[in-house]
Amino acid sequence: MKPADVRRRSEQLVASGQVQQAGTLIADALKLQPFEPDLVLAKANIMLAGRQYQQAVETLAELIRRKPDNPDAFFLLGNAYRATQLVTEAAKAYGRTLELAPDYPGAAHFLGLVSQQIGDLDTAESAFRAACEQRPELPVLRFRLGSVQHMQGRYAQAANSYRQALRRDATHPPTLTNLGLALIALDEDAEAVEVARQQLAHVPGHTLALANLLYASLGAGDSATVAELLDGTLIQEGRLPSSALDDWAAALEALPRTRESDDDRYTTLEFRIEEQPAFRAMGDALEAMVAAHIAVCRTRTAHPWANHLPDGWTLRLWGESKHGGDEEPTHCHPRAFMSGLAYLSIPPGAGPNTVEFGIGDEAYGGRVPPDSPRIEVNAGSLLLFPAYFFHRTSAFAGEGNRVRIAFDVLAPTRS
Repeated sequence: MKPADVRRRSEQLVASGQVQQAGTLIADALKLQPFEPDLVLAKANIMLAGRQYQQAVETLAELIRRKPDNPDAFFLLGNAYRATQLVTEAAKAYGRTLELAPDYPGAAHFLGLVSQQIGDLDTAESAFRAACEQRPELPVLRFRLGSVQHMQGRYAQAANSYRQALRRDATHPPTLTNLGLALIALDEDAEAVEVARQQLAHVPGHTLALANLLYASLGAGDSATVAELLDGTLIQEGRLPSSALDDWAAALEALPRTRESDDDRYTTLEFRIEEQPAFRAMGDALEAMVAAHIAVCRTRTAHPWANHLPDGWTLRLWGESKHGGDEEPTHCHPRAFMSGLAYLSIPPGAGPNTVEFGIGDEAYGGRVPPDSPRIEVNAGSLLLFPAYFFHRTSAFAGEGNRVRIAFDVLAPTRS
């Protein structure tokens, strides 16, 4: 077989999951032609499939040294860098690919993605426009273009791009979500309400669609829908056993951390109860509380969130330790259908510790519904609430750390 045919065959094997067979094929061919570009490219592709990213980079760099005008080499190099989050290097590689071959399949799309990641929004927009021209049938490219325009604050253009994407895929949840956000930013709340309801018809209980519906309804003056969605009775309060709080705080301290500072503030890795025996008793309490709250909420058969709660779920938890003066900005938990907070310790003299619900973030212009729920917490407090409830915690005073566990309740399809 010719080298190009060998490469094509190896790519077919890789695509079908037969990576080892592809490796054997290329290794044998390289014995005869060790510097043949098609064979070296096939070798690099196999390395990428096997997540041998550094080896792929080295192999491609050597090929580029020999063949500096090979667009395939630069494209695969971009893929290797993107896989290892070296997005600046990936952008350069994809850019060079397009210089050598302006219509190279996939290069404009990937250049747009990595340029967006590094904040080069002008390049990202140009790249996504080119990708849309190459593949107008792919709605995801219009969605990507809209997301860049959205980040630039060009909400009318973003909304137009999202609408074009929806003409080809009317049910794509991220496009519907972002269209709703763009319309809210434009104060076109009535249409945003329609979009949110359309999304909920396709994906009942969708967390961000419910948030969009809440804040669009607020802007549209629909106080009944706002009151229904931000009903404080959807928040369940409970208590952790006081005798276990110190042990749980110590167990939390021992967990691996994702963020840490010199003054002992930290955030732990996410963890599952079944993987952490020290928290098993807490897991039992949380499971029972979730089950009981779901049972109660399901009696509200007309509620757009409570009527679509899943039968099964998974708990995912992480710990947080913060100093006096720290506060948490308003946010929600899009991956979950329900979220919660469990307070293990609050230092003496901290003053009131309040969780405030309903305050929209910047995407919603900081909109605040009237009579938004506020709950004061202390050591042992346990809160459970819908994941679309935006919430923030107040700053606190005193010496020492406020330690708590936050958790998400995930439906099987959202995990």
